[in-house]
Amino acid sequence: MNENISAEQYISEIQALNQKLNTAEQQIMESAFIDKKNPFENPTEYRHYNSDYGKIEPEIKKSFYKFPLDPDYSERRNLKRFYNITGMQLILHIVTSQIMMYLLTFILMTFLQFLNPETSYSDLSDYFYATVSAPANMLVFLICNVAFACLGLKMSGTSPSSLVKTQDFTLFKAVAYLFIVFFLNDISSVITSFISDIMNQCGFQMYNINDYTNYQSTPAKISDFIYGVLVAPVTEEFFYRGMVLKNFSKASQRCGIFMSALIFGLMHMTVPQIVLGFIMGIFLAHITIKHNSIIPAIIAHSFNNSLGYILSPLGNMTSDFGIIIANSVYYVMLMFGLFALIGFKMTNKLPHDTPHQSRRGIQLVFLSVPVIITVVYYILKTISYILRIS
Repeated sequence: MNENISAEQYISEIQALNQKLNTAEQQIMESAFIDKKNPFENPTEYRHYNSDYGKIEPEIKKSFYKFPLDPDYSERRNLKRFYNITGMQLILHIVTSQIMMYLLTFILMTFLQFLNPETSYSDLSDYFYATVSAPANMLVFLICNVAFACLGLKMSGTSPSSLVKTQDFTLFKAVAYLFIVFFLNDISSVITSFISDIMNQCGFQMYNINDYTNYQSTPAKISDFIYGVLVAPVTEEFFYRGMVLKNFSKASQRCGIFMSALIFGLMHMTVPQIVLGFIMGIFLAHITIKHNSIIPAIIAHSFNNSLGYILSPLGNMTSDFGIIIANSVYYVMLMFGLFALIGFKMTNKLPHDTPHQSRRGIQLVFLSVPVIITVVYYILKTISYILRIS
């Protein structure tokens, strides 16, 4: 022992060295094991949204495990299981909703004919689509959205309660998101107009205004409003930003965002709604992952569907002063939406893929047969609709 230091100082130095040794040992042990919530060490992803990747690739529980660039058979099979589950729910949703709507239409039309035996079928059909179809449509899609979202979550081992564990969501952010939704809605209209011009030059129509039901009765209008601003936002977010996004994000959040937005856009099957659905779907998926909850997306989705009702009084203004006020409100909201979007993008970048994730995300999703069937079905339905009305 050095005579110049006391026993207490010597013990203190030994303890300090032991502490450094323990810290170094802990760091080595931490680096030896892969983070199950961020297995690909991607700094652009939101760690809190990810589930335990050890359930997909159990090998990551071993010390000093290194991912191969391409997934091995076991990891590929486990990932495709989630993608196949999602694709099957999409197919079941398509088939079941159509069967239910046909059956419900048949039952209700038969009932109407029974009550009105002297009325022609065409008159009853017009009455049905102008009054009864709205609540019938609401009932069918409410059931299908909720049922197949729950089934997909159960099959993938995800608790529905995990979709609403909201983080870092404030009133200020909610208001900013509403302005962003308004701006994205307008941008979608501009893009749609550009596509429409190109299609018109090629002899094609984008959609037929006569295909949109003009609800006459008050109950039908109320049902349409309730479905648009409440039922659709809640149940569609539960299905698309809940089950679909969660399962497509197992290896890559970027894959989840773009695939869920693609499916959400395509399922509308008209060009304007596809454009709006895809653009809005990217934003809704991003804020869902950011806040680990579908609640912000539900609020934004509801606001988007309410815009027609909100702006209708402004659009009905006929006086010069009223038009000036309407235009002023519109452009001020657009300006706030643009600033809000710029601010959001500056602080919240879309997740990017690492080379390992790119081979486990979209590339692998499009090897899932149910997903391919769903995408091809929606594309063919959209094309057939355009050809039919053109």
